[in-house]
Amino acid sequence: MWWSTGPGIRTEGRENIGQTHSLAAGLLMCRCSQCGRIFFDPDARSTLCSDCCRKASRKATKRQFDGRAKGKDPEQAYDREYMFWYNRITN
Repeated sequence: MWWSTGPGIRTEGRENIGQTHSLAAGLLMCRCSQCGRIFFDPDARSTLCSDCCRKASRKATKRQFDGRAKGKDPEQAYDREYMFWYNRITN
């Protein structure tokens, strides 16, 4: 599989995964870091192809952060105190 990224430039195979290539139309060919799909974008900083992938990436990042913070003592103390006062107020 190959595609042309400009005059005289050819990229073949899977050697270009994760890289961006400039097209004649001013768009860049990028690979989505979430789903692996190839998409075109004028900005080289974009790594996600759609809102769906952005939401999935945000959710995965939050899950990782929560998993790291869950076992820490201040976090557990805060959760205990919060539930204590929540149960006092609602009952």
